[in-house]
Amino acid sequence: MNQPMHWLLASIPLCAMLIAGIVWTSPGDVTGRKIQVQDPSPNSEASDGGRPKSTPLLIACAVSNRPLMEQLSVAFEKQSGWSVNLRLGPSHSLLSDLEFERDADLFLPADDWYVDQADQRGWIQTRAAIAHMKPVLVTRKANIEAAKAAVLENLIRGNLGLSLPSSDTAATGRLLSQRLRPRSLWTSLSSHASIKRTSAGEVLSDVVSGAADVGIVLQPLVHAANTKDFQVVESKQLETAGGILSVGILTKSRHPEIGDAFLQFMQSDPAAKQALLQHGYLLLAPETLAEIPSRTTAESF
Repeated sequence: MNQPMHWLLASIPLCAMLIAGIVWTSPGDVTGRKIQVQDPSPNSEASDGGRPKSTPLLIACAVSNRPLMEQLSVAFEKQSGWSVNLRLGPSHSLLSDLEFERDADLFLPADDWYVDQADQRGWIQTRAAIAHMKPVLVTRKANIEAAKAAVLENLIRGNLGLSLPSSDTAATGRLLSQRLRPRSLWTSLSSHASIKRTSAGEVLSDVVSGAADVGIVLQPLVHAANTKDFQVVESKQLETAGGILSVGILTKSRHPEIGDAFLQFMQSDPAAKQALLQHGYLLLAPETLAEIPSRTTAESF
């Protein structure tokens, strides 16, 4: 056998070994090690329905909930790695915008009535009650007159200047007009009010500035105020007019699974519960923390 033929025959086993090595090596890893493909992290640029995963969770949030939600957003991002943005505005404006809204994932208005309205229009896929909000009187007058205001009839008969949130534009005003008992009490208070405002924040400003002697707002607004120029007077009569803080995951949400995680975080995380208490919200009984039409829950207070 000549020398070229000898070398040709000798190279056949070597070629076979090389071919076998190529076949059994992973196509994505030239070392032959197994490659693990992981789902993109929340901060990666992989797309989800045409929207980057890096896009933050967007919450249509009432201005009155801003202090609470800024704190919760930071805590949620630390836990989940998913950032949260707030789109702030009055509850009635946020509700109107939902018809054409395509970016928001969650709806968190000042009161659950707005979630009811969005739910009835088919804009909510999941909802839950989070906390109770109690109306209180606020006044600059730290004297016997302010204490007497705890009996609401005294506001009607007395000479204290009263500022009230409008029942047409303010969540607090709507709560009072619908839930204050007897119903005639709201009518009398509204008739007696020297000032009517489009928001509860303006009512508090009236009291702080001295434009009004007394106003009615929700407790969380008092906690959010950056001033001590007023005092809080609680009234038994106002307890029946409390509201419910509810959150809804929108049907157009691009991140419903993250929205659900945020909802569960608000309901059950110890840090979230502590934040709610710090901002003047009252925790609901465990049996009410469920996916419910929270109008029934609200009327029970």
